[in-house]
Amino acid sequence: MRPISRPNADGGFTLLELLVVITILGAIVAAFAGYGATLPRQHEDGVRELVSTLRLARAEAIRTHQTQSVAFDLENRHYGLNALSRTLPEDARIELRSIREARFEGHPAVRFFADGSSTGGELTILDGARRSVLEVRWITGQVRVAN
Repeated sequence: MRPISRPNADGGFTLLELLVVITILGAIVAAFAGYGATLPRQHEDGVRELVSTLRLARAEAIRTHQTQSVAFDLENRHYGLNALSRTLPEDARIELRSIREARFEGHPAVRFFADGSSTGGELTILDGARRSVLEVRWITGQVRVAN
């Protein structure tokens, strides 16, 4: 009669089993890390686009000697300058507080004048737990991210 073979008599794991488990765990961690990193990037990209649009409006006002307005459709998360229309990421929203009330085609707006000044204000972009505040200085029209 042949003895029963027991490959791992002490009840431990083989090296191959450990490598398989570590590989699977690594793949799971990598998948979740990649997913979580996408959301902040979308928020940052949205903030960057909004800052660029505001700065473009100021530059155009100075270049053309005509008032330029960036209008905001707060309900639908749209904003735009002339034919340039942008949309914030799906979960984002904008809050606008301006020093001087400005409207463009019925929507709240930030206006930039030929001398570079603006109606000024503060724009808050909220996207889940992420929050960014943009300041538009009324005297200089300069746009900066406050936080």
